[in-house]
Amino acid sequence: MGGIDVRPQEPFNKDVCVKYLERMLIATSPWQTWALSVRAIYRWDDPIKTARWAAVWFLIWYFDYVMTFVLSWMAFIVLQNRFYPKRAEALQQSEERSWGDGYQTATRLNELINRHGSGNWAEPLIEEAGPLLQMQLSDLADFLEILSNFYDWKDPYRTWSTLFWFACAITVGILLPTGWSWKIISMFVLLAFFLSRPIASRHPQYRHVVNALMWIFWEIPTDAEWSFSYLRSK
Repeated sequence: MGGIDVRPQEPFNKDVCVKYLERMLIATSPWQTWALSVRAIYRWDDPIKTARWAAVWFLIWYFDYVMTFVLSWMAFIVLQNRFYPKRAEALQQSEERSWGDGYQTATRLNELINRHGSGNWAEPLIEEAGPLLQMQLSDLADFLEILSNFYDWKDPYRTWSTLFWFACAITVGILLPTGWSWKIISMFVLLAFFLSRPIASRHPQYRHVVNALMWIFWEIPTDAEWSFSYLRSK
């Protein structure tokens, strides 16, 4: 990599795309493990551990070392993997999940590939993660429709309300130094991670209520909601 690629563009091949996707899944295996550990933290699976991390993060936020800590942590985990590699027990557990008899769940996507074989892992993945992915896709589609209807002034009163939030943010950005603006944003991110995300994850029915981004676009309709509202007005 890094040189000039003189290969001609290849015609589309489903099998080749699947192989590339499998390479991506295997290459991101360490980050999948990290994502699972982060999920356990924001879900408060271990309250003491999560409380410690919350205390650390809010202390870092107070002293304004958020980015410094993020870069330091990335360097630390890479060095840790060099001098303190994954223990044999962890590798054994991963292997057992990969070749399990169905009673154990593969916690990473590469384990699904090892269990079901190349090209045969997509359907098991859909069975395990399908409901969650479907809900996330539904929320994403709703949000994109909300953005479109906000831009198109489908509900002028709600669009004006959202523009008021924008005006407040612009005013804060003008009056306060950039550092303070970043600190306000990072505070909202921390509050969302330690307070909003656990509620949204454990009680999905309340995920919109605790989503601060949805507060800004509150009650701006999706296409379906606007259609029903239009029909009722007629």
